[in-house]
Amino acid sequence: MKKNLLNIILLFFSITAIGNPTDLGTTYIEAWKKFYPSKAVAQGIHTAIFDYEHLAEENIQQWLDFNQHTLKELQNPQSVYVQQNRIDARLLKVQVKKEIDKWEQKAIHRHSLTLYSKLIEKATEELLTVTYLSKKEKTQLICKRLLAIQNLCVTARKNIKQLDEKEVERGVAQLQKALIYYGKTLPDKTTNWRMSSSCPTYQNITDNIQSLIKYIETTVAPAAIANKPILGKTEYAKQLALYTDSDLTPKQLEAMALEEIETVRQLKGSRFF
Repeated sequence: MKKNLLNIILLFFSITAIGNPTDLGTTYIEAWKKFYPSKAVAQGIHTAIFDYEHLAEENIQQWLDFNQHTLKELQNPQSVYVQQNRIDARLLKVQVKKEIDKWEQKAIHRHSLTLYSKLIEKATEELLTVTYLSKKEKTQLICKRLLAIQNLCVTARKNIKQLDEKEVERGVAQLQKALIYYGKTLPDKTTNWRMSSSCPTYQNITDNIQSLIKYIETTVAPAAIANKPILGKTEYAKQLALYTDSDLTPKQLEAMALEEIETVRQLKGSRFF
């Protein structure tokens, strides 16, 4: 995941250096920042801090539609962008395919509790330490993040129907940490902060988190499926194709690896080693 984000940022800087506002890559980066604001902030795009992830079905579908449309453009051999930016276009195509696989094939919003629990746990943490926001801005953003947490809790209960055992364990553990943070730590740190009357109270937030935990433990956890220790041949082949953006098969990769091993063995016996 970190490598994917690094690729996105490298693409962003190469695109902004070109300076074409109608560039396909620029358009994608702007959409990516809106869908993944917290990831954008983590990569140094500070303006994204004023937004936060909203994983409602309609938002995810819009993101999927955008990626599918972008993929069609990238697969068009007549595209001016592809012809003039072959390396960036290939990098972007890999990213787009991974997003489609993530949200359409794997549908992680239906099968990953940690997708929500991590966002809930970390929603306000950075706001207390950043130096480029005033106290007033921090106060306003904390309020917006509390509203985002409420939405995430409601959305998680609506979307999640089945989890594996590891997702239940990790997700509930993160939510339990969040209960302590929003029930004690954050209130203590913001005792004298003047929150808007429309802002959810910390009690509202802990109630929402507890409701999500109860839903997972009573409805989802009893039917949790066993953890899968490995990808499996089919999934590995699919991920290999996505990662390499090629028709390379696992058998071909194995043959290449064996050939390289044999070459190294021969070189070890030569005067070069």
